[in-house]
Amino acid sequence: MTSSLYIPGKCCDVKRVTVEIGANFFVETTIDKADKFCDRKLESIKKNLDKIDDLIKKKNEQMNAVNQQLIEKQLKAK
Repeated sequence: MTSSLYIPGKCCDVKRVTVEIGANFFVETTIDKADKFCDRKLESIKKNLDKIDDLIKKKNEQMNAVNQQLIEKQLKAK
């Protein structure tokens, strides 16, 4: 996370906006293109989130299996 400072302002040219496309690079574009870019970016983030969620579920299942085996071995050792 980074610190940001926001100040109120007014748009003189409401047909064009500046969009950060990543790594602190900015592009001036139309509102329609900026909206489409944001939609694509949001979809990409959602897909990555789904992949990470699936990975977390698999890792939890693996951890539970290891914990179960550890418990069984501890019980047999008694």
